[in-house]
Amino acid sequence: SSYSITHFDFPFLSFGHPTLGDDHVEAKYSDTEWRRLAIKDGKIVGGVLIGDLSPQTKYKKLMREQVDVSGQKEILVKQDFQLDDLEGAAAEQ
Repeated sequence: SSYSITHFDFPFLSFGHPTLGDDHVEAKYSDTEWRRLAIKDGKIVGGVLIGDLSPQTKYKKLMREQVDVSGQKEILVKQDFQLDDLEGAAAEQ
């Protein structure tokens, strides 16, 4: 599931279970752009995007397909993240 609002001066999106997980990765790109992904057993289980919501499709795909992103957390929050940036099965689109 996902939840999106534009009530603020910038868009906000929550998907999956952003508060679950045994690990997380986050990055702040500006005062109005931020991402946080919740990771459990090496797989994305949810996240929150503020500002640029365009990466949501990629993150949801990784979550839905339960792709193991272990050891690649910093790649996940690159501002221009692409699925091709990931190693292994994640790159097989």
